[in-house]
Amino acid sequence: MLAKTLPALLLLGLSSLVSFVAQADPITLTDVTGRQVVLPKPAERVILADSRAIQALQLVHPTKPFESIIAWDNALKAKAPDLFTLYQNDYPELAKLPMLENAYYSDFSVEKTVGLKPDLIIFDAGVKKKLEESRVLEQLTKIGVPVVFIDFRLHPLTNTVPSIRLLGQALGNEQQTEGFLHFYQSRIDMINQRVATLTEQQKPKVFIERHAGMTGEECCLPTEKAVLVSLFKRRAG
Repeated sequence: MLAKTLPALLLLGLSSLVSFVAQADPITLTDVTGRQVVLPKPAERVILADSRAIQALQLVHPTKPFESIIAWDNALKAKAPDLFTLYQNDYPELAKLPMLENAYYSDFSVEKTVGLKPDLIIFDAGVKKKLEESRVLEQLTKIGVPVVFIDFRLHPLTNTVPSIRLLGQALGNEQQTEGFLHFYQSRIDMINQRVATLTEQQKPKVFIERHAGMTGEECCLPTEKAVLVSLFKRRAG
């Protein structure tokens, strides 16, 4: 009797062991604002609350950047309509993707968010204060929806690398992400080495016009300390 049941017991034990090993460890994320959230597994239902970050997500998933996205906002469509059209042409599935109002210019709908059942929401760091003051962040936390903040605009020299690394960790594609970051850092180091030898007379004068043709409240942030200006100041003086 034992001889007959032993193989079955061993098989059952082996199956349990394989199942235990296969379970992914929780993923602890620390975003650029210092907030820490824990995901039970890589995010599969993501709300991209600033669609301009899709280019960063494409670094994490080059061939399927929208694979985990269940909704995004209208920032890319409003601020970079030509780029939005290119994405529409390349990814027809975008026609069915729910589009939310950008959190900078409207109230973020917690009710609509809950209905979409996300396992992660990605916001731009610049909107954090507004979400705190409106208690949206507090409500999302109480509901149990993980929220992280990334930043490629306010402090790009400081936050670009940790933002991209965060996306790779959250979506479970760290190998691809680290490969890009190695390339990115090698190019930054090369630029630093080259400009370090420039004299003041050799440093170029640069004029930056953000969003040419766009004016008023729908335009953009002051550029003196943000976005490309900080890069030019650091690299070219």
